[in-house]
Amino acid sequence: MANKAQDSSHTTLQRGKACLRCRKRKMRCDGTKPACQQCLRAKKGDACEYDDGKGKTRTQLLRENILRLEQRIKELEDPEYVSPAVVLYDPHAHSRSGSSSSSFSSPGDTSLYNANSPLSFPSDSSPTSPNTSWTSLQPITSPSPSPFIPEIFFDDNQTCFQPPLELAQMLLDIFSPHRRQCGLDIHMGRMVGTLATPEEQRHPALMNAMYLWACFISRPEPLCQHEDHYLALALDALRDGLRDGEKIIDIIQGSCLLSMYFLANGRILEGSYHATAAAALAVQCGLHLNSRQEQWPGDRQEAYDTKPSRTGVKEGERIMAFWQVYNLDRCWSVILRKPSIIPDGFDPRQSINCPWPQEWAVYEAGYINVGTPFQTIRGFLDGEVSPNAFSTQAMRVKASALFSRADQLASSWDPSMHFSIHSVSR
Repeated sequence: MANKAQDSSHTTLQRGKACLRCRKRKMRCDGTKPACQQCLRAKKGDACEYDDGKGKTRTQLLRENILRLEQRIKELEDPEYVSPAVVLYDPHAHSRSGSSSSSFSSPGDTSLYNANSPLSFPSDSSPTSPNTSWTSLQPITSPSPSPFIPEIFFDDNQTCFQPPLELAQMLLDIFSPHRRQCGLDIHMGRMVGTLATPEEQRHPALMNAMYLWACFISRPEPLCQHEDHYLALALDALRDGLRDGEKIIDIIQGSCLLSMYFLANGRILEGSYHATAAAALAVQCGLHLNSRQEQWPGDRQEAYDTKPSRTGVKEGERIMAFWQVYNLDRCWSVILRKPSIIPDGFDPRQSINCPWPQEWAVYEAGYINVGTPFQTIRGFLDGEVSPNAFSTQAMRVKASALFSRADQLASSWDPSMHFSIHSVSR
């Protein structure tokens, strides 16, 4: 008994020596650096941080960067404004308040969606963004209008749609770990790489929709007060993009992000409108078809920049864009009790023949399964097994298809009717 007591006292850390993640979750921490055993077992070694007073954590540095940018904005707006000579962040504030340096709640089972909806995907981990799910945030109304003034916030070398490079990178760092929760599966390396190259930059509708989500995810941090600013820019860019007909895939992805933003904030009509518009636009552009499939007679496919590309990543983004719309259309049609928009009939023009989505490593290697046209979803529901349908992205699509199919069967169920196993499967 004495030996056990000695071992227990020997393994007990001094107060304040546990890592921030274990401290927030009230778990026993062994204090091992650079990552404790609790974080390593949870595969969160990159998120294991210590506040020993000798340096600042990544979260603290990100907060200071945000506050420094806000101070600069205030100086530009008011020439007589003097920045307060105070420390931007108190690294020991958590020890007095009993919470960690991050103001985000820990991941939990709280979901914004229906518990049976396949839309609630787990978030990724990132050293520059809180390791939590944005679905735990309260669906509060959008904050007051942003104090940003375009002619002050943007310099002469930037358009009214493009924030400074430093701010854009910071916003993407915040958004990136949560992009799949918003339904967006995009190659972030290629996305970030285009920021410094104006001729290769993605459409402002998509970029500002991601900046909008970054501000939403930061609630209740200071960035959330700028949601209305980026929402207005995204809507304006979306309108201009539809008029110009350029980078239509970016337009569709931006529409999906706007739809998810409105739905997350309880703005059902606006969310449903953008979901319907994105689905209709995807069908009009033929994203549901195989990229090698013959296009509709008389269509203007070449004007939409959706032609098959020799670049694997670019073709992968085209495929991912369609399945993003499909998941949004099928799942929210069930939740909102409205008809789905994307057809899937026997007519070749109304059949979903887009290949199953793959992991990004597959597209980076240049492998794309775009052979003869095939009925992707109908084949799956009829029991066909495709060797290319087992990626994480494909599993989400299957979940959406089954969710929609289950709702159809439930809505048409009649206790007096008798079904055989084969009839139900169809």
